[in-house]
Amino acid sequence: MPELHPTEDAEDPRRIELEAHLEGLAYTGTAAAEKTLRSVDPIAMGEPMAVHAMIAFVKHAERPQGEREFGRAFERWWYASDQVAVVARDLRNDAAHRVYEKAPDGPMWRMEIGRRVLPLAEFADRYGAHLRRLGELVDKAERLVGAEAH
Repeated sequence: MPELHPTEDAEDPRRIELEAHLEGLAYTGTAAAEKTLRSVDPIAMGEPMAVHAMIAFVKHAERPQGEREFGRAFERWWYASDQVAVVARDLRNDAAHRVYEKAPDGPMWRMEIGRRVLPLAEFADRYGAHLRRLGELVDKAERLVGAEAH
């Protein structure tokens, strides 16, 4: 059976399901990324910090070499060329604090986050692939924290 996509009908009940799925994906992925970065030094980064501040903290010259390398790898992942992680963070923030535009665009749906206009299906696919790469960073963080514990 072919995949069903939301139609152009703004009253289509699947719109709510699509929004909930997309926002849940953005929220859990962003939270996992932030917690992975914070795990490097949860005491020092105990206060709420923006991701860019946590990255700068981990990369600081006074931090151990392994942490700095992890910080650089995380930074490359977070600010990848398509910046899908940043878009997900913005989506999470907009979903929690503002209304963002979600509308039909031909047979598919699109969203407007700030000045960005993205097809929802494309974002979901790209972000899913991006989160799979987060797994590698989680593994590195576990090894880094485990090595420091011994």
